[in-house]
Amino acid sequence: MNVAGKRRLANISDPQIPAALGPVVVGIVSLNDFKPRAKYTSAGPCQLSASCFSVVPADLATIYNLSPLFAQGISGQGQTIVVIEDTDVFNTGDWSTFRSTFGLNRFASGSFSQVHPQLNGVNNCGDPGVDPNGVGADAEAILDAEWSSAAAPNAAIHLASCSDATLDNGATPTFGGLIAVQNIVNGPTPPAIISISYGECEVFNGSSANAAYSSAYQQAVAEGVSVFVSSGDEGAASCDADEPYSIFGVAVSGFASTPYNGRSVVLTSVIRKLGAMLLTGTLRTLLLTARRYRTFLKFPGIVLARAP
Repeated sequence: MNVAGKRRLANISDPQIPAALGPVVVGIVSLNDFKPRAKYTSAGPCQLSASCFSVVPADLATIYNLSPLFAQGISGQGQTIVVIEDTDVFNTGDWSTFRSTFGLNRFASGSFSQVHPQLNGVNNCGDPGVDPNGVGADAEAILDAEWSSAAAPNAAIHLASCSDATLDNGATPTFGGLIAVQNIVNGPTPPAIISISYGECEVFNGSSANAAYSSAYQQAVAEGVSVFVSSGDEGAASCDADEPYSIFGVAVSGFASTPYNGRSVVLTSVIRKLGAMLLTGTLRTLLLTARRYRTFLKFPGIVLARAP
């Protein structure tokens, strides 16, 4: 079928299985190749001023009162944060530039690596490369890696990504992020924290996929892993994300609505991408800590604020 000008693969009727398998089969995942969305969106150009400014790691430390912890030597050392992505970052050096620009490199134990987690005897996680679906996902990836490090500057940040599973006809019905999560929680050394910045509303995700994510998170929690998932800007209109108005009514992200994950919100209309500031020569202004906060919403590793 063609949807919005793109050729798609999807079932047009509910699948059926033998009745005897009913008690042990929850559902069939990956019957379509519609992909979840990265929660990052660009806010567009903004002239930095007293009413429009960028939020920097020092703001994160101020709002969440992290500085006293840092002073006590509590800054993520010995911990691993895994950010689940559908891409590699465009340039791994951007992470180091972010840290050196904002003084985070004084935390010498912090590190960044990209991994494609495998299971013993199963080679099901390929390297997706950079933004394989052409949707700008590499911006989400570096954003997550940088700001996770801002919150825990001495932690090891692992970006885990797998290529979407590919069928013989070229369709890619299984989201690589799900493969990465499943491989990680079934691996020998699960991390302390998993962060996911992708999502799709429960209805579009489907009951089988909702159950698959819930099951993966449940296993993670049982192993002592904390799972944090962005719920996105759209709040309770998840099926209408990126649309000018809601037509589907109240709906939340199937990725973020399980009993086993922490949920959070990101407001991207008041943040500026660091790369854009570097290119426009306004990086100097980024170094200023925002002094007044009227509202702020949180996302794992990202804080956004608006001046009164």
